[in-house]
Amino acid sequence: MKKVGIYVFTDAIKSRTTKKREGYFDGQNYIGLRYIVSEIDKSEYEISYVSKDTINTVDFCLISLTSYYDVINVINELYGKKITAKILMGGAGYNNVGLLRDIVDIGTVGRGEGTIEKILKGVEIPGLYYKETNWNLRTPINIMPLKEFIEIDDKYVGRYCEQSIGCQRKCYFCEYSWKHKWTKKDSGYHSGLLNRETLLQDVDWTSYHNKDLVTAIDGATEKTRHIINKPISNQDITDKMLEIYDAPREYVSMKLYCLLGYPFETRFEPEEAVEAIIAARRQSSHRCNVVIVSPHFMPMPFTPMECEAVNWHNFREEIKRYNWDKFGKGNINVFWNWSLASSPISAAEATVLNRADVSDIEKIKAILCSSKYKSLNAIQKRATLEKYFGHLLGKVKAVLPYIVRNNPTEKAKEIYYRRISEK
Repeated sequence: MKKVGIYVFTDAIKSRTTKKREGYFDGQNYIGLRYIVSEIDKSEYEISYVSKDTINTVDFCLISLTSYYDVINVINELYGKKITAKILMGGAGYNNVGLLRDIVDIGTVGRGEGTIEKILKGVEIPGLYYKETNWNLRTPINIMPLKEFIEIDDKYVGRYCEQSIGCQRKCYFCEYSWKHKWTKKDSGYHSGLLNRETLLQDVDWTSYHNKDLVTAIDGATEKTRHIINKPISNQDITDKMLEIYDAPREYVSMKLYCLLGYPFETRFEPEEAVEAIIAARRQSSHRCNVVIVSPHFMPMPFTPMECEAVNWHNFREEIKRYNWDKFGKGNINVFWNWSLASSPISAAEATVLNRADVSDIEKIKAILCSSKYKSLNAIQKRATLEKYFGHLLGKVKAVLPYIVRNNPTEKAKEIYYRRISEK
């Protein structure tokens, strides 16, 4: 009986600290990987967990990359290691086939359902990456499309029925929107396991049950949102906040994502967004707290903004220094917490991993995976990144050109640059 290992990171350089129960597969909501493992015939294959120390005890090893964090983790743990198991890689974080091509034997970009049995039996599937026959990437790689919506029921995550993939809105910065073709079952956009994140216009205050409702405006000003194709006006924000007075509960709360650090942004301008929210203040027993979370813009693959440069402006520090008292207090309050904003360093590290090629992997392991780099302050990290990876951090001509796009971006790029130039 052939052995299939599910890879577990045990020496992670980067890891998420939220929504964890344990540091292994059963403690995480790896819905896609769970589903793929469920497709394996257990009468033909023995399945177990493996780490960097036990990877060669199995015939095949499944590695799921959930974000750029796992790209650097897999480089740290497996690059340069003699591996006899056949590495099968996929996951939402597996985009940069070229960077990891020495580690991966068979790679799936995009959806992976309905393929694992063929892969294990040696049946070649067009569009996947095969190191043996396509190491030089002369044959284009496809972003694999949806074959079937995932439905899974287990003791860890309960019952999960996937309702949609992709997004019809196509914000110019959003990888998820552009990587996948928008496909829905019946009732529109759903955001995943908990389905708590939704479009602003679809926020339903009546659904509040002691957990923040989650949505995004992704631009602090109307002009910014216009440039990035997020058609939300300040009045739209105010109108949505006014709906709290019709909610059955007197207290509600919202987590509101607002990206900062777009290439055209040079200063922190929170006034429009905050004033649009607090314009709904009233003398009322109804109350709402809005917590704003601000990731720093990353030029993500497959998007109209994929070739943009990293913006080094540190908005996190500006949030920390801003005079928030001027907005006063009322029944609706905004908390734009600097600790919930990411720095340009994280964006730059992700950009390196999204754009680097196999020729850069040795430097990535030697520098980004080192304890010395981790101990540096932000100024020192920036200097290091610019010195060794500066060619990847400015504006570039193309990103992952060997991958066939599901959603062409040429027209959107033209619109994006035209909007930037508008007064």
